[in-house]
Amino acid sequence: MPARGVVLSMGAVRVLVLAMGGTISMDQGSEGAAPRFGGEELLASLPGLPPSADVHVETMGRASSENLDVGAMLGVAERIRRARDSYGGVVVTIGTDALEELAFALDVVLDVELPVVLTGALRNSSVPSADGPANVLDAICVAASPAARGLGVLVVFNQEIHAARFVQKAHTFALDAFRSDPCGPLGWIVEERPRIAHRAAAPPIRVALDAGASVPYVALATTFGGDDGRTLGGFEREDVAGLVIQTLGSGHVSRALVEPLTRLAQRIPVVYASRIPFGDLFTDTYAYPGAEIDLLSRGLICSGALGGPKARALLALLLASGATREQIARVFADSRGG
Repeated sequence: MPARGVVLSMGAVRVLVLAMGGTISMDQGSEGAAPRFGGEELLASLPGLPPSADVHVETMGRASSENLDVGAMLGVAERIRRARDSYGGVVVTIGTDALEELAFALDVVLDVELPVVLTGALRNSSVPSADGPANVLDAICVAASPAARGLGVLVVFNQEIHAARFVQKAHTFALDAFRSDPCGPLGWIVEERPRIAHRAAAPPIRVALDAGASVPYVALATTFGGDDGRTLGGFEREDVAGLVIQTLGSGHVSRALVEPLTRLAQRIPVVYASRIPFGDLFTDTYAYPGAEIDLLSRGLICSGALGGPKARALLALLLASGATREQIARVFADSRGG
Protein backbone atom coordinates (compact mmCIF):
# COMPACT_ATOMS: atom_id res chain seq x y z
CA MET A 1 0.00 0.00 0.00
CA PRO A 2 1.44 3.41 -0.94
CA ALA A 3 2.06 5.68 2.05
CA ARG A 4 0.20 8.95 2.36
CA GLY A 5 2.02 11.67 0.47
CA VAL A 6 4.23 9.32 -1.54
CA VAL A 7 4.49 10.03 -5.28
CA LEU A 8 4.26 6.95 -7.49
CA SER A 9 6.70 7.65 -10.30
CA MET A 10 5.07 6.27 -13.41
CA GLY A 11 5.50 9.05 -15.95
CA ALA A 12 5.94 12.74 -16.66
CA VAL A 13 2.66 14.34 -15.54
CA ARG A 14 2.03 14.66 -11.80
CA VAL A 15 -1.61 13.97 -10.93
CA LEU A 16 -3.17 14.68 -7.55
CA VAL A 17 -6.03 12.39 -6.47
CA LEU A 18 -8.33 13.87 -3.81
CA ALA A 19 -10.52 11.18 -2.22
CA MET A 20 -13.82 12.45 -0.77
CA GLY A 21 -15.77 9.27 -0.15
CA GLY A 22 -18.90 7.88 -1.80
CA THR A 23 -19.64 4.39 -3.11
CA ILE A 24 -16.12 4.13 -4.48
CA SER A 25 -14.87 4.18 -0.87
CA MET A 26 -17.35 1.56 0.33
CA ASP A 27 -17.18 -2.17 0.99
CA GLN A 28 -19.76 -4.67 2.11
CA GLY A 29 -20.05 -5.25 5.84
CA SER A 30 -22.36 -7.40 7.91
CA GLU A 31 -25.10 -4.75 7.76
CA GLY A 32 -24.52 -3.50 4.21
CA ALA A 33 -22.08 -1.34 2.29
CA ALA A 34 -20.49 1.56 4.17
CA PRO A 35 -17.44 3.87 3.78
CA ARG A 36 -14.21 2.03 4.61
CA PHE A 37 -11.46 3.20 2.23
CA GLY A 38 -9.35 6.32 2.07
CA GLY A 39 -7.41 7.46 -0.95
CA GLU A 40 -4.38 5.29 -0.20
CA GLU A 41 -6.46 2.11 -0.06
CA LEU A 42 -8.27 3.16 -3.22
CA LEU A 43 -5.04 3.48 -5.20
CA ALA A 44 -3.70 0.26 -3.72
CA SER A 45 -6.76 -1.57 -5.08
CA LEU A 46 -5.96 -0.60 -8.67
CA PRO A 47 -4.30 -3.22 -10.87
CA GLY A 48 -1.74 -0.65 -12.01
CA LEU A 49 -1.34 2.98 -12.95
CA PRO A 50 -1.21 4.51 -16.43
CA PRO A 51 2.36 5.24 -17.55
CA SER A 52 1.31 8.82 -18.41
CA ALA A 53 1.01 9.90 -14.77
CA ASP A 54 2.86 10.26 -11.47
CA VAL A 55 0.11 9.93 -8.86
CA HIS A 56 -0.10 11.51 -5.43
CA VAL A 57 -3.14 10.90 -3.19
CA GLU A 58 -4.80 12.77 -0.34
CA THR A 59 -7.89 11.80 1.63
CA MET A 60 -10.21 14.78 2.14
CA GLY A 61 -13.18 12.84 3.54
CA ARG A 62 -15.26 9.69 3.43
CA ALA A 63 -18.78 11.13 3.35
CA SER A 64 -21.44 10.05 0.89
CA SER A 65 -22.28 12.87 -1.51
CA GLU A 66 -25.81 13.37 -0.18
CA ASN A 67 -24.13 14.79 2.94
CA LEU A 68 -22.13 17.37 0.97
CA ASP A 69 -23.43 20.80 0.01
CA VAL A 70 -21.90 23.14 -2.54
CA GLY A 71 -19.99 24.88 0.25
CA ALA A 72 -17.88 21.75 0.65
CA MET A 73 -16.55 22.29 -2.86
CA LEU A 74 -15.02 25.63 -1.89
CA GLY A 75 -12.41 23.77 0.16
CA VAL A 76 -11.76 21.40 -2.75
CA ALA A 77 -11.38 24.36 -5.09
CA GLU A 78 -8.84 25.97 -2.75
CA ARG A 79 -6.82 22.74 -2.57
CA ILE A 80 -6.80 22.56 -6.38
CA ARG A 81 -5.68 26.18 -6.68
CA ARG A 82 -2.76 25.44 -4.37
CA ALA A 83 -1.92 22.36 -6.44
CA ARG A 84 -1.85 24.00 -9.87
CA ASP A 85 1.82 24.93 -9.71
CA SER A 86 2.88 21.44 -8.63
CA TYR A 87 0.56 19.15 -10.56
CA GLY A 88 -0.53 18.79 -14.16
CA GLY A 89 -4.00 17.47 -13.31
CA VAL A 90 -6.36 16.63 -10.45
CA VAL A 91 -8.81 13.77 -9.91
CA VAL A 92 -11.55 14.00 -7.27
CA THR A 93 -13.29 10.76 -6.24
CA ILE A 94 -16.74 11.43 -4.83
CA GLY A 95 -20.19 9.91 -4.41
CA THR A 96 -22.53 9.85 -7.39
CA ASP A 97 -25.86 10.79 -5.78
CA ALA A 98 -25.17 14.55 -5.74
CA LEU A 99 -22.20 14.50 -8.11
CA GLU A 100 -23.81 16.54 -10.90
CA GLU A 101 -24.48 19.58 -8.70
CA LEU A 102 -21.20 19.29 -6.77
CA ALA A 103 -19.19 19.02 -10.00
CA PHE A 104 -21.05 22.02 -11.41
CA ALA A 105 -20.42 24.05 -8.25
CA LEU A 106 -16.71 23.27 -8.48
CA ASP A 107 -16.73 24.32 -12.13
CA VAL A 108 -18.38 27.64 -11.23
CA VAL A 109 -15.89 28.63 -8.52
CA LEU A 110 -12.74 27.19 -10.10
CA ASP A 111 -10.94 28.97 -12.93
CA VAL A 112 -7.81 26.96 -13.77
CA GLU A 113 -6.37 25.52 -16.97
CA LEU A 114 -5.20 22.19 -15.59
CA PRO A 115 -7.61 19.24 -16.04
CA VAL A 116 -9.89 18.63 -13.04
CA VAL A 117 -11.77 15.34 -13.26
CA LEU A 118 -14.48 13.97 -10.97
CA THR A 119 -15.28 10.28 -10.86
CA GLY A 120 -16.60 7.61 -8.53
CA ALA A 121 -18.48 4.33 -8.68
CA LEU A 122 -22.02 3.15 -9.20
CA ARG A 123 -21.23 -0.18 -7.55
CA ASN A 124 -19.17 -0.76 -4.43
CA SER A 125 -15.99 -2.81 -4.31
CA SER A 126 -17.63 -5.96 -2.96
CA VAL A 127 -19.74 -6.71 -6.07
CA PRO A 128 -18.31 -8.51 -9.14
CA SER A 129 -19.17 -5.61 -11.47
CA ALA A 130 -17.52 -2.90 -9.36
CA ASP A 131 -16.66 -0.01 -11.68
CA GLY A 132 -14.54 2.13 -9.36
CA PRO A 133 -11.05 0.96 -10.41
CA ALA A 134 -11.73 1.41 -14.13
CA ASN A 135 -13.24 4.84 -13.58
CA VAL A 136 -10.28 6.01 -11.49
CA LEU A 137 -7.76 4.77 -14.04
CA ASP A 138 -9.66 6.53 -16.83
CA ALA A 139 -9.93 9.71 -14.78
CA ILE A 140 -6.16 9.71 -14.14
CA CYS A 141 -5.52 9.30 -17.87
CA VAL A 142 -7.75 12.30 -18.62
CA ALA A 143 -6.19 14.40 -15.86
CA ALA A 144 -2.72 13.67 -17.29
CA SER A 145 -3.71 14.54 -20.86
CA PRO A 146 -2.83 17.93 -22.39
CA ALA A 147 -5.98 17.55 -24.53
CA ALA A 148 -8.12 17.99 -21.41
CA ARG A 149 -6.64 21.37 -20.43
CA GLY A 150 -8.98 24.33 -20.49
CA LEU A 151 -12.17 22.26 -20.66
CA GLY A 152 -13.38 23.19 -17.20
CA VAL A 153 -14.32 20.56 -14.64
CA LEU A 154 -14.90 17.15 -16.22
CA VAL A 155 -16.78 14.03 -15.13
CA VAL A 156 -15.50 10.61 -16.23
CA PHE A 157 -17.58 7.44 -16.00
CA ASN A 158 -17.92 4.33 -18.14
CA GLN A 159 -15.07 5.48 -20.46
CA GLU A 160 -16.92 8.73 -21.31
CA ILE A 161 -15.77 12.31 -20.67
CA HIS A 162 -18.51 14.78 -19.75
CA ALA A 163 -18.54 18.51 -19.05
CA ALA A 164 -19.71 19.25 -15.51
CA ARG A 165 -21.88 22.03 -16.95
CA PHE A 166 -24.12 19.54 -18.81
CA VAL A 167 -23.80 16.13 -17.17
CA GLN A 168 -26.67 14.59 -15.18
CA LYS A 169 -27.17 11.32 -13.40
CA ALA A 170 -29.92 9.69 -15.44
CA HIS A 171 -30.05 6.19 -13.91
CA THR A 172 -29.90 5.02 -10.31
CA PHE A 173 -27.30 2.27 -10.75
CA ALA A 174 -26.42 1.55 -14.40
CA LEU A 175 -22.76 1.87 -15.34
CA ASP A 176 -23.71 4.45 -18.00
CA ALA A 177 -25.76 6.45 -15.50
CA PHE A 178 -24.14 9.78 -16.42
CA ARG A 179 -25.32 11.44 -19.61
CA SER A 180 -25.13 14.84 -21.25
CA ASP A 181 -28.18 14.94 -23.49
CA PRO A 182 -28.66 16.46 -25.97
CA CYS A 183 -25.03 17.52 -26.63
CA GLY A 184 -23.47 14.21 -25.57
CA PRO A 185 -20.08 13.58 -23.94
CA LEU A 186 -17.07 15.65 -24.91
CA GLY A 187 -15.11 12.50 -25.66
CA TRP A 188 -14.09 9.05 -24.49
CA ILE A 189 -11.11 6.95 -23.43
CA VAL A 190 -9.59 4.27 -25.67
CA GLU A 191 -6.63 2.15 -24.49
CA GLU A 192 -5.86 4.69 -21.75
CA ARG A 193 -5.83 7.53 -24.29
CA PRO A 194 -8.46 10.29 -24.00
CA ARG A 195 -10.17 11.35 -27.23
CA ILE A 196 -11.75 14.82 -27.14
CA ALA A 197 -14.36 14.98 -29.90
CA HIS A 198 -15.64 18.52 -29.26
CA ARG A 199 -15.46 21.40 -26.82
CA ALA A 200 -18.51 22.99 -25.22
CA ALA A 201 -19.21 26.35 -26.85
CA ALA A 202 -21.26 27.73 -23.94
CA PRO A 203 -19.47 30.54 -22.08
CA PRO A 204 -18.22 29.52 -18.64
CA ILE A 205 -20.13 30.57 -15.53
CA ARG A 206 -17.81 31.98 -12.87
CA VAL A 207 -18.45 33.10 -9.29
CA ALA A 208 -15.46 34.31 -7.27
CA LEU A 209 -15.46 32.85 -3.74
CA ASP A 210 -12.76 31.83 -1.30
CA ALA A 211 -12.71 28.73 0.87
CA GLY A 212 -13.98 30.59 3.92
CA ALA A 213 -17.11 32.01 2.28
CA SER A 214 -20.42 31.31 4.01
CA VAL A 215 -22.91 29.70 1.60
CA PRO A 216 -26.52 30.49 2.59
CA TYR A 217 -29.35 27.99 2.59
CA VAL A 218 -31.23 27.86 -0.70
CA ALA A 219 -34.26 25.60 -0.91
CA LEU A 220 -35.36 23.37 -3.80
CA ALA A 221 -39.03 22.47 -4.28
CA THR A 222 -40.87 20.48 -6.94
CA THR A 223 -44.45 21.12 -7.97
CA PHE A 224 -46.99 18.84 -9.68
CA GLY A 225 -50.24 18.99 -11.59
CA GLY A 226 -53.05 20.41 -9.47
CA ASP A 227 -50.74 21.68 -6.72
CA ASP A 228 -53.03 23.62 -4.33
CA GLY A 229 -50.25 25.81 -2.93
CA ARG A 230 -49.26 23.83 0.15
CA THR A 231 -45.91 22.97 -1.48
CA LEU A 232 -44.73 26.51 -0.73
CA GLY A 233 -46.35 27.05 2.67
CA GLY A 234 -43.27 26.11 4.65
CA PHE A 235 -40.95 28.28 2.57
CA GLU A 236 -43.10 31.34 3.23
CA ARG A 237 -42.63 30.77 6.95
CA GLU A 238 -39.00 29.62 7.00
CA ASP A 239 -35.90 31.78 6.82
CA VAL A 240 -34.43 30.74 3.47
CA ALA A 241 -32.10 32.91 1.40
CA GLY A 242 -33.44 31.76 -1.96
CA LEU A 243 -35.68 29.22 -3.64
CA VAL A 244 -35.58 27.16 -6.83
CA ILE A 245 -38.96 25.80 -7.89
CA GLN A 246 -38.95 22.87 -10.31
CA THR A 247 -41.96 23.57 -12.50
CA LEU A 248 -43.87 21.45 -14.95
CA GLY A 249 -42.99 21.55 -18.64
CA SER A 250 -41.07 24.56 -19.90
CA GLY A 251 -41.84 26.75 -16.88
CA HIS A 252 -45.45 26.32 -15.71
CA VAL A 253 -47.15 26.05 -12.32
CA SER A 254 -50.75 25.78 -11.16
CA ARG A 255 -52.79 28.95 -10.51
CA ALA A 256 -52.69 28.22 -6.78
CA LEU A 257 -48.90 28.67 -6.71
CA VAL A 258 -48.88 32.06 -8.42
CA GLU A 259 -49.58 34.25 -5.38
CA PRO A 260 -47.27 32.34 -2.98
CA LEU A 261 -44.47 32.55 -5.55
CA THR A 262 -45.15 36.27 -6.00
CA ARG A 263 -44.89 36.90 -2.26
CA LEU A 264 -41.67 34.89 -2.03
CA ALA A 265 -40.12 36.67 -5.04
CA GLN A 266 -40.72 40.01 -3.31
CA ARG A 267 -38.62 38.82 -0.37
CA ILE A 268 -35.95 36.46 -1.78
CA PRO A 269 -34.62 35.45 -5.22
CA VAL A 270 -36.87 32.77 -6.72
CA VAL A 271 -35.64 30.85 -9.76
CA TYR A 272 -37.89 28.62 -11.83
CA ALA A 273 -36.40 25.48 -13.37
CA SER A 274 -38.12 22.38 -14.71
CA ARG A 275 -38.58 18.92 -13.29
CA ILE A 276 -37.90 17.58 -16.82
CA PRO A 277 -34.23 16.48 -17.03
CA PHE A 278 -33.26 18.18 -20.30
CA GLY A 279 -34.29 21.18 -22.35
CA ASP A 280 -34.34 24.98 -22.09
CA LEU A 281 -36.99 26.88 -20.19
CA PHE A 282 -39.30 29.22 -22.09
CA THR A 283 -39.44 32.95 -21.40
CA ASP A 284 -41.86 34.40 -23.95
CA THR A 285 -44.34 31.87 -25.32
CA TYR A 286 -47.14 31.25 -22.79
CA ALA A 287 -48.86 34.10 -20.96
CA TYR A 288 -51.66 32.52 -18.90
CA PRO A 289 -51.48 32.72 -15.06
CA GLY A 290 -48.72 30.39 -13.88
CA ALA A 291 -46.95 30.25 -17.25
CA GLU A 292 -43.49 31.66 -17.85
CA ILE A 293 -44.44 35.17 -19.05
CA ASP A 294 -46.64 35.59 -15.99
CA LEU A 295 -43.95 34.24 -13.63
CA LEU A 296 -41.30 36.55 -15.05
CA SER A 297 -43.61 39.55 -14.68
CA ARG A 298 -43.91 38.67 -10.99
CA GLY A 299 -40.16 38.79 -10.41
CA LEU A 300 -39.16 35.15 -10.83
CA ILE A 301 -35.88 34.33 -12.60
CA CYS A 302 -35.57 31.78 -15.41
CA SER A 303 -32.88 29.11 -14.91
CA GLY A 304 -32.27 28.75 -18.64
CA ALA A 305 -31.04 25.25 -19.43
CA LEU A 306 -29.98 24.49 -15.84
CA GLY A 307 -31.98 21.84 -14.00
CA GLY A 308 -33.13 22.30 -10.43
CA PRO A 309 -30.08 20.96 -8.53
CA LYS A 310 -27.58 22.97 -10.60
CA ALA A 311 -29.75 26.08 -10.48
CA ARG A 312 -29.91 25.74 -6.69
CA ALA A 313 -26.11 25.39 -6.51
CA LEU A 314 -25.56 28.45 -8.69
CA LEU A 315 -28.07 30.56 -6.76
CA ALA A 316 -26.45 29.63 -3.44
CA LEU A 317 -22.98 30.54 -4.75
CA LEU A 318 -24.21 33.84 -6.19
CA LEU A 319 -25.85 34.78 -2.90
CA ALA A 320 -22.63 33.85 -1.07
CA SER A 321 -20.78 36.29 -3.33
CA GLY A 322 -23.17 39.12 -2.42
CA ALA A 323 -24.78 39.31 -5.85
CA THR A 324 -27.92 41.44 -6.20
CA ARG A 325 -31.14 40.14 -7.70
CA GLU A 326 -30.36 41.95 -10.96
CA GLN A 327 -26.89 40.39 -11.09
CA ILE A 328 -28.35 36.96 -10.34
CA ALA A 329 -30.88 37.32 -13.16
CA ARG A 330 -28.10 38.39 -15.55
CA VAL A 331 -25.92 35.37 -14.72
CA PHE A 332 -28.80 32.96 -15.28
CA ALA A 333 -29.68 34.72 -18.55
CA ASP A 334 -26.07 34.54 -19.72
CA SER A 335 -25.92 30.83 -18.82
CA ARG A 336 -28.24 30.09 -21.73
CA GLY A 337 -25.43 30.90 -24.18
CA GLY A 338 -26.18 31.59 -27.82
